Amino acid sequence: DPSAARAAFEAARDVFTTLGPAGLAGLGDQEGNLGLLAAVRGDDFESEFAYRRAIDLCEAAGDMRGVSLWAGNLGNALTRRRRYHRAWAAYEQSVSAARRARDRSMLASVAESWGRSYAAAHRWGDAAEALATAARAVQDPRERPPEQAGTADQAHAKWRGEEGGQQQRSEFLAWLNLWKAFDAEWTHESQRKQRDWCRRNFLNYLRTREWREVHAQLH
Repeated sequence: DPSAARAAFEAARDVFTTLGPAGLAGLGDQEGNLGLLAAVRGDDFESEFAYRRAIDLCEAAGDMRGVSLWAGNLGNALTRRRRYHRAWAAYEQSVSAARRARDRSMLASVAESWGRSYAAAHRWGDAAEALATAARAVQDPRERPPEQAGTADQAHAKWRGEEGGQQQRSEFLAWLNLWKAFDAEWTHESQRKQRDWCRRNFLNYLRTREWREVHAQLH
């Protein structure tokens, strides 16, 4: 019964409110749950508002898993309304929070949703596949040694893509373009050249190889 569920969530929200700062994470979850109920009713406007409240509360509580969860749901709601750029910003926030929480399962889930959003916007038909593969990698293949941080950042910057004449500084595009670049290397070059390419671009060779192996297993 959606009405009963809403009443229960609102009652729980009132309890968490009385707890002050200690109840912020729980309060955020209740706001997010109200957003889910609104989405079930088909009211994405209300759900977006609830998700944003949930994100703010979870951020205040330092709950990165909560931030990732509700930012991902916000991205889904915005995608349904075809507000793609706003959706991608929400997904990027969700991915960032999942990484801070070191939650690989959540990272993979959000990455797939982000890929579907790109596909829905008719951008890069292989987007979902590439990003889902990246999310399942054991570790990010990019390396940033402290003594060469600036050089590594410069090497990685070239994978930031351009879309419609506007620079898109998102992790999604960086991963997608990196995937395409190293896939070309693995397809056409020898193992020695692959290692050299990884070294020049501050990539861990074993992680990139594992990334490709995971991709092969999924197909």
